Amino acid sequence: MLFYDGFSDHLGRGGLIWDIVPDIRPGFTDYYWICQYLAEPAGQTAAITWFNSEVRGFVAHNNDSKTCFAWDNKARLWAGSSSALLYIGRPKYYANDDYTRIGSINKYITCMAVDNNNKLWMGVAEPYNIGKAEGILCYSLGENSTSIDLECMYNISNSELPSNIIHTIVFDHNDIMWLGTDKGAVRFDGETWTTFNIDNSPLQNNNVNDIAVETNNTIWLGTNDGIAKYTGEIITTSVDEEDQTPEAIPLIKTYPNPFNPSTTIEFTLPESGFATVTIYSLAGQNIRELAADFMPAGRHTLSWDGKDANGINVSSGIYITRLQAGKHTATGRMVLVR
Repeated sequence: MLFYDGFSDHLGRGGLIWDIVPDIRPGFTDYYWICQYLAEPAGQTAAITWFNSEVRGFVAHNNDSKTCFAWDNKARLWAGSSSALLYIGRPKYYANDDYTRIGSINKYITCMAVDNNNKLWMGVAEPYNIGKAEGILCYSLGENSTSIDLECMYNISNSELPSNIIHTIVFDHNDIMWLGTDKGAVRFDGETWTTFNIDNSPLQNNNVNDIAVETNNTIWLGTNDGIAKYTGEIITTSVDEEDQTPEAIPLIKTYPNPFNPSTTIEFTLPESGFATVTIYSLAGQNIRELAADFMPAGRHTLSWDGKDANGINVSSGIYITRLQAGKHTATGRMVLVR
């Protein structure tokens, strides 16, 4: 395993403005977004930086350390800091300090993620004091930065969370929430809490720092003692009763994602046959059928220009690609940003 590959340069203090980078995500087309702050003196200056191979800039420039951020289902950017939640919206690259501080949320935000219902989940602690963790907050997101409502809060006192320390939050492809804590990994389906630790799973260390989800819903856990893989949620087709071997399934990859104005949809078929590829809205509306034809086994690519079946541009938001190939079905999510 390589630590990195393909770098033409190491973007250190001179290239990234500040040196500590707690979070990095892909953003609009070929841009990347980075949370940054200066190591010494701690918290003196910080910002969220955007960059590509040619230009860079920043938003939310102040003295609070930036810790994490997430895109919601309306392609708006939210960020966490050492004392507040920040609403950045749909950033313009020339507007370097365009953001809103959400005054009702005065917390140290350690991590965040948005579910399919456009609810923002955050691991929180006391302002400027990450050592005093307080569990999880969940807010429903409205049409603007002022319409944000508290949905629920969970901690060790009112739930089966093993710890109030939340390192990371992710949602798998079934919209099940996974948490990394200092006492194991936690799976929450909205009703049941399940904790995986060194006593009941192959984990070698309870400190789960990060979690990633593969296209087929394999869960990868990064701990203080290596990585672990969880396949209990893996998406497969039916199992052949005689062979008892899960059949190969087509997987969907979209790039760039988020995108504007077009994106490439890549998939691999395990066998030849008739296949359809259809774009749906998050609400289930059929937006456009991209393909309906006999396709040979192997790798295929299609392009979507962000238009519906009538050639009209659709609005910003999350869209679902659904591939149906015989008895095989696969889906993928993509974000269009206008």
